[in-house]
Amino acid sequence: MKPAILTAFAVMCLANAQAICGDNLVKNPDLASDTSGWETIRMERIDGSSKRSKDANFISHVTDDGAAGTTGCLKISTKFEEGGEVFLKDTGVFVQIPRVSGSEDAPAILKVTFYAKAGNEAASYLYVGRLCGGGNKHKLPISSDWQRFEVEISAPHDTSGIIFCPTNEKGTQPVEGEVLLDEVTVENVGKAGQ
Repeated sequence: MKPAILTAFAVMCLANAQAICGDNLVKNPDLASDTSGWETIRMERIDGSSKRSKDANFISHVTDDGAAGTTGCLKISTKFEEGGEVFLKDTGVFVQIPRVSGSEDAPAILKVTFYAKAGNEAASYLYVGRLCGGGNKHKLPISSDWQRFEVEISAPHDTSGIIFCPTNEKGTQPVEGEVLLDEVTVENVGKAGQ
């Protein structure tokens, strides 16, 4: 190939790689005007069977308390019914992202960056992980002040969401509480070992 063709080919490959890796996969990262692209999920076991609660709603939009001087953020307010067991990996608020492929041999690595703060004293820790579990997860201490977090999540299976939920100190159970989120980015930074 001639040098000019090789250069054009290389630029095209780099542009395509940037679209696959490095772009923010969250469609509404700043949450300035609404919470589109975010959903509530609550999986619970009642009377021996697991099911997704269709009436759970943990999401609201706050207009006056964004991170870093911005306006607008997402408020997570978790409440649970008595008598059921709630599962952390399937309970909370998740952001939808385009499906990212991963496998046990080559898990996708997702870099998740966001601002968070506790909305009340009940929320001292925040769980962040792959929707439906699998891969690594994070239990992060939060306070009443905005803090910036950056974590990596390995995704050994196809992934279409990242979940956030107030959790207990051990990071094993969801807790009732309030957390504010803002400026959320999820980037596909490649596959493990590559």
